[in-house]
Amino acid sequence: MMLVVAALAASAAPVLASARPVGGTFDDDDGNVHEGFIEAIAELGITRGCNPPLNTHYCPAGLVTRGQTAAFLVRARSLPATPEDFFVDDAGSVFEDDINRLAAAGITFGCNPPDNDRYCPDDVLTRGQMAALLVRAFGYVDPGPGNWFIDDDGSIFEGDIDRLAAAGITLGCNPPDNDRFCPTDPVRRDQMASFLGRALGLTPLVPESPDDFLLEPDGVGSTAFGMPTEFVLLELALLGDPELEGDPDDDTGWIDSFSVFGTCPGAEIRVVRWGTLEAFFKRDAIVEEGEFFTYRVSNFSGDRVDLKLRTAEGLRLGDTVAQLQALYGSRVDLTFEDVFGIWYFSIDDATPFTGLGGTLTGDDPADIVQFIDAGERCGE
Repeated sequence: MMLVVAALAASAAPVLASARPVGGTFDDDDGNVHEGFIEAIAELGITRGCNPPLNTHYCPAGLVTRGQTAAFLVRARSLPATPEDFFVDDAGSVFEDDINRLAAAGITFGCNPPDNDRYCPDDVLTRGQMAALLVRAFGYVDPGPGNWFIDDDGSIFEGDIDRLAAAGITLGCNPPDNDRFCPTDPVRRDQMASFLGRALGLTPLVPESPDDFLLEPDGVGSTAFGMPTEFVLLELALLGDPELEGDPDDDTGWIDSFSVFGTCPGAEIRVVRWGTLEAFFKRDAIVEEGEFFTYRVSNFSGDRVDLKLRTAEGLRLGDTVAQLQALYGSRVDLTFEDVFGIWYFSIDDATPFTGLGGTLTGDDPADIVQFIDAGERCGE
């Protein structure tokens, strides 16, 4: 088993991760000091979220269990499967396979020495236990000068804690002094992300703030309707993947204003999409370079990257009618269009061709916002 650990340690070179969409992968970690590492491990598939099947939350303040730790480490180290069943208390656990892989690699020995026939998958992981698991998983052997912290004397994990500190994986638990490790404290999910991120040599990926791209009645963020096409494209390119230098997911080029998008203003239109956002531009003989005139945020196909764009009041794609009404109160109107059988909403008496609005799946409190748009819309 130690040969497996040694091989893993040899492969612990930094892993490169790419950037994430505006607003990040999860809804509940914005502004968290560990968000960059949460994004980095999510990019590699080491974490998938905490609220399946949606997995829109990371639960950063949640405590990490020993079962969850097994899954984190198996994904981080790409540990191979094993036919052996090491412990008697993990049958039926969703983490049983991960636990067995972790044991086969010599990273865990169990939780009830000397028998060690139990893993205790539902127990909360302590910082001391985490130190031991990370040291074995990544093969840290150098304790540096030793005795890095004043509160782990006598702990069975003191040696592992020193090795973890010497490797730069832990900085302590009481900044700015950081002369304590708090070995018996539980590990939070956000802290675990940073431990894993440092161990893997990842660069924190702090996403652009959604507040920089608020959906406004007159545009998106600082890009207002009427601005020149190329200027708006440069600004909105920040919504794209930086590795692709802001390239959009789709770009129609200039096409006739009467198209699959309906009857639009101008002689020609151009529709450029990043994830769930479509920006519409129009041009004619007077405005040859084109100008921004409307946007639409939608995901009918379900396969677009959710940019998590929102209005200044907090409305987002997929919010319920109840949330819409709670955010806007008497400012929102719901209207049913008989001809097309569609429920519309409008804010501050917006007309179908101006202001902020969108469509709904219905008018019940549980119905949802299908798309959000603003500006001079295209007609049918």
